[in-house]
Amino acid sequence: WVDCGPGGLVLTTILLYIGRIFLFLKFVVKKPLDTIMAPVGKSQIRRIQKKYREYPRSVLGSQVIQTISGYVPILVIPLVLGDANAVGLFSYAFVVLDLPVRVLGTGISTVYTQRSAAMWPEHKERIQEKTMQLFYGLLLISIPITVVIGTFGEGIYNIVFGDRWTEAGTMAAILSLFYFFRYIGMPLSALYLVTKKERRSLTYHIILFLVRVAALLVPGLLGYGLMESIVIYAALNVLVYFFYTLNCLKLIQLNVIKPVLVLLVAFAMSLGVIYFGRFWMGYSLIF
Repeated sequence: WVDCGPGGLVLTTILLYIGRIFLFLKFVVKKPLDTIMAPVGKSQIRRIQKKYREYPRSVLGSQVIQTISGYVPILVIPLVLGDANAVGLFSYAFVVLDLPVRVLGTGISTVYTQRSAAMWPEHKERIQEKTMQLFYGLLLISIPITVVIGTFGEGIYNIVFGDRWTEAGTMAAILSLFYFFRYIGMPLSALYLVTKKERRSLTYHIILFLVRVAALLVPGLLGYGLMESIVIYAALNVLVYFFYTLNCLKLIQLNVIKPVLVLLVAFAMSLGVIYFGRFWMGYSLIF
């Protein structure tokens, strides 16, 4: 009784978000019914307002800018390149790469935020230990995803979506380089809330937004082609997300020398595997 077009998509989205509410109440909130029905006094309201006063400004602003930032390529590419088809190709490349981010964010960040907030700052060493375990776990997830998409992007898109989407596979292969760091950094972004550094998060997302606009606007105005612009866009995002990930670790006063070396070595090895894999498969060495 529901069509497979826009109506089905809207209904599915509504059911998804309703389901997330119930799952959150069941697995995250302790005793949800008691929590919802518990009386709240004026003094408690004032205390909560004082404790979370940065949320309406910094957290909401950060989320709004982050959402807009994700749509920058879709808004800017047609303006500077005049190619509407490029938007569809980029969107397909973006959607497939972004799925693991959403899974990691929903499945890991919520639990990690809850447990870290309960321990910070009294049990700083415990949070540091758990954070490094999460860091290495995310790294082990990020490496194979990056290598597979970076090496076989065109083939994967060709088989799954058809010949018309091969170019989207090339875009995904390029973008996978900065998603290497995004897969690690985004779940760790919960530390901005845990350590009450919401303004830093807002500053970061403003910088990311400006970098993304400049990364596509400037090359387009200088006459670069679509793929060249995507390479520049990915390279600048690599730098931003690299420092963002390290800053997340510094929020809980971790020594970042070892994580820096681990990230650089893992990224260099992944890049080497992608390069030789593409050479062996006969794909263009776009990097």
